Amino acid sequence: MKAEITKYYSGLMYNELDQFLVQLSDASPEEQSLFTQQLKKYNLHLLFYKALMAGGGMAIDRKIVEQLETDYRNEVLHNEIHISFLKKLLQNYSDILILKGIINQSVLGLGVYKKSVDIDVIVPPSLLPELIRFLHTQGFKKRKRYFAYGQAAFESPLINLDLHTILIVKAGLDNIFKLNKVKFHAPSARQVILYRGLALPCLSLDFQFMHLCLHFILHHHFADPLLLYEIMVFINKHANKIDIEFLINFCEQAQILPLIAAVVFYITQIMPSCKCSLTDHILDYDIKCKRKLERIFSGATINDLFIANTYKKKLIRDLVLNTTDNRISYLSGLLRFNYNTINWFVGNTLFAKEKILAQ
Repeated sequence: MKAEITKYYSGLMYNELDQFLVQLSDASPEEQSLFTQQLKKYNLHLLFYKALMAGGGMAIDRKIVEQLETDYRNEVLHNEIHISFLKKLLQNYSDILILKGIINQSVLGLGVYKKSVDIDVIVPPSLLPELIRFLHTQGFKKRKRYFAYGQAAFESPLINLDLHTILIVKAGLDNIFKLNKVKFHAPSARQVILYRGLALPCLSLDFQFMHLCLHFILHHHFADPLLLYEIMVFINKHANKIDIEFLINFCEQAQILPLIAAVVFYITQIMPSCKCSLTDHILDYDIKCKRKLERIFSGATINDLFIANTYKKKLIRDLVLNTTDNRISYLSGLLRFNYNTINWFVGNTLFAKEKILAQ
């Protein structure tokens, strides 16, 4: 069934789904059911449902279509709950920035296209204690898996909410990257988009592109087909709106350019249609880095998105931890993260102050 998933994903990426859907309509109901179950594993089932509806439903088993429709309607309802909560949140705290989720629905032009897990928000550190108190008044409580490393995770019966004080929540790497020192609430780093009549503050397109790439490499380790699809759609829709000179200069100063280049190289390897002025400038800026990427990604295919791989380890070793100072900084960051995680288990976290203030 993995082969069918890959065929479907290739059709999705290359906008050539018609032939695959015709082949799937010839499969048995049992095979079709197994296929849709596998799609859910990768959170691709809602995109599949929308493709089915755009194609008139094709000859897919009625029970499967009904279940997909139920999943889609449930997510639309879940999305409405998120919008209602964000409206209330933004009425009280206009300095926050919304990440991913509903922002992607608007920026990518896809509407509701995947099952959402939580709401991600960037919060100025000075605002965090007050915002936590507000959440308690709204019935939120701290999530059981709460890692106090630049973020605070909360839940209510209907909503999971992650508050981020830094953009990269990755132990050790924030010692190397300068990205977390950026004032993301400055006018140059933010924008406001209108979605469903709601004004949503979010990152500028330049920083959204950076964040998508960093999220793909640092948190999903090159093994998330849906996130790569989002990056592809973003490039196709917004590459000509990106300030390339600013992007490259900023990424170089923040020491994240090799990682951005790695994602760009990977996506242009398996999706040559994504090549454009933006991707060319990023890859041609550092020829030495480009040659490293050619060695690392030699033979990379779409299949790699569906399996665990070692790209991340190779990239950190070859592209990020390439100086003695960086290696020492990375190891000290890991030690600090482990220390704070242990402290959390005994009730002493980086957010201990906020915890006391919120009581």
